[in-house]
Amino acid sequence: LYDTPDIWSVCELADSVRRRLHGDVGYYNINRHLNYSNVCALSCKFCEFYAKAGDEKAYTRDLEYIADQARQAVEAGATEIHSVGGLHPTLPFSYYTDLVRTIRDTARALGSDLHVKAFTAVEIVHLARIAKVYRVDDRRAGIRWVLERLKEAGLGSLPGGGAEVFDDRVHDEAFKGKIRSDVWLDVHEVAHELGLNSNATILYGHIEQRAERLVHMDMLR
Repeated sequence: LYDTPDIWSVCELADSVRRRLHGDVGYYNINRHLNYSNVCALSCKFCEFYAKAGDEKAYTRDLEYIADQARQAVEAGATEIHSVGGLHPTLPFSYYTDLVRTIRDTARALGSDLHVKAFTAVEIVHLARIAKVYRVDDRRAGIRWVLERLKEAGLGSLPGGGAEVFDDRVHDEAFKGKIRSDVWLDVHEVAHELGLNSNATILYGHIEQRAERLVHMDMLR
């Protein structure tokens, strides 16, 4: 599939699988994106989003802002809010459960069952660390603790960000400091065990090689 110059045949193959699995039905949601803060402890080479505390462009949203965004989302007909942010070094764990709960409660008050998809695997590990429940020798326990409380607050699923490319060479050169593939997969496996759905992204077209893209997809499978 990577080698062929015939992209239209690749699309036809994909469509034939889709029709075999789902017939002539397609699905979509109406999504509102909400970044709660761009302050981040990391400095990944590819990222133009992050800011350091005190930077002119740095921001962190309060719960009043979050509630207003949820209200606007419902009024615009959204079915989902997708919320991610930087690894803020000083926000307490309670901020994140309050964020999810605020979105859920605001939407419910307006008669909406707005789905909350929030926090990449990288953020989940960060939350376990700031809550002081993350242990290297039993990282899944801390991850589970965080996800259980977020789910109780109203979290419905995890986005797929932070996966980038599952390869240690690429990781160390392009986004050193982020969790590696084994930890990322741990977060999503624990989420699935708790009944939370998730997806996965791939960030490609930089320093990775084709073989590394294939390994990435094979690890997800």
